[in-house]
Amino acid sequence: MKQQLSLTTFLQILLLLALPFASAAQDDKSYALVEEGIQLHDEGNYQGAISKYNAAIAIDKKNPYAYYELSLTYYTIEMYSKALKYVNKATKYAGDDNDLKVSCYLLKAAIYEDDKQAAKAIKTYKKAIKKYPNYYLLRYNLAYSYYLIDEYDDAEKELMMSLSLNFRHASSHLLLGYVAGEQGMKSQAMIALSHFLFLENLEHPVNITDRAENALDFYKKVALSGVTTSESSGRPEITINISGGMLNPFMITDLTLAMAQADQLKKADSLNLTKLERLEGISLKFFETIAEAKPAAKRFWATYVGWYAKMQEEEVGDAFVKITLLASKDEDVIAWINEHSDDIKALESEFFRYYEKE
Repeated sequence: MKQQLSLTTFLQILLLLALPFASAAQDDKSYALVEEGIQLHDEGNYQGAISKYNAAIAIDKKNPYAYYELSLTYYTIEMYSKALKYVNKATKYAGDDNDLKVSCYLLKAAIYEDDKQAAKAIKTYKKAIKKYPNYYLLRYNLAYSYYLIDEYDDAEKELMMSLSLNFRHASSHLLLGYVAGEQGMKSQAMIALSHFLFLENLEHPVNITDRAENALDFYKKVALSGVTTSESSGRPEITINISGGMLNPFMITDLTLAMAQADQLKKADSLNLTKLERLEGISLKFFETIAEAKPAAKRFWATYVGWYAKMQEEEVGDAFVKITLLASKDEDVIAWINEHSDDIKALESEFFRYYEKE
């Protein structure tokens, strides 16, 4: 079943981009009214917000931020035709403000997406990318649109570009993990999901996010699937699905993953291992194999592979896996992290140094 990220992903992006003017015209009554409208919107008073934005427009009919916020509020209450009308006006009066123009494209495409007009959403993103090719959020949102209609190759391509522009964007790693998982690409799914979990849990180490918990569940499903125990012999039975066959650069790591699963399944009985302990053992072996095998991957996959080699070289693999598993809220994992703060700092330093260099 397709993993649903939900369109709150779009809303988070749009709200973050909606405030570039906050200090630009504080003395202007029109802009002050827009700020009041934003406050009301955030409080859920959408009709009050609409009144403020209309009052701002009455004072300054070319205030692009008033039109943008008005569109965003209409989008939030699912009045898509009005949302589209006002985002077009915001674009018209945006002038040289490229950030606002990109925000307008993002909002316009999200309106089409929610209004079940996927083709128009994709066309909007493509038009925006031609003008602003280095805005990673355009790439990410286009990838999400492709994901929703099962165009996984196109989604992967755009996510590769998004991550090349901003490797810190946790949502791009997350979506890439889901895209890979939908295609049965187990190694790639675990690679991308582990990066998302690392970044997300570093950002929210105490208040674990819902999406981190969901991502860990999916990571666990990928890592622990494919190996069962035969009822007749009691021995592990390995079922391997190699997506892409011999053309898959991660074929060796897929095979090693299956063997690690079987090994952990045998140990689970003799050592009374929990599922989380099995997951940790599988992850460590899997990441070690990637570092040793160095699959001949292309695009950002090659960058991922290089990280695991660096991780083994610097001996920070244990810390990486522990941070990945933090979303489990397991007491032993939390205790380990608290007791190894120096290891975590070393890992964090190496991680960002590696990707900033790449």
